[in-house]
Amino acid sequence: MDEQPDSDSGAGLARALNASVDAAEHLTETDQAIVELGRTVARLLDQGADAVKLTPIMVSVLDALALTPKARARGSKAATSGGLPTSPIDELRERRRARITRTEAMDATATGPDT
Repeated sequence: MDEQPDSDSGAGLARALNASVDAAEHLTETDQAIVELGRTVARLLDQGADAVKLTPIMVSVLDALALTPKARARGSKAATSGGLPTSPIDELRERRRARITRTEAMDATATGPDT
């Protein structure tokens, strides 16, 4: 099948991003701004811009759009935990809350040889 890319599809990374966005059923109109940022960064990278500076931005865009395996795994983990998105800060807060709750549940009276 000889498909001719349309002028908007770009080359390399831009084409791959467009294909991923088209295939991602979870994206909505509210994601349009981050999609456009991703397209701009992908176009710049395809044109030979500084990959050291732009690659972390591109990875962040892909993560924000849940277009990386890591982001999708995080999303499925959130879905199993009630569907709420979790950030590293939220995870630390939850660990702290669990630690405090577990400490309070322990018997505060000493049962060692000093009693």
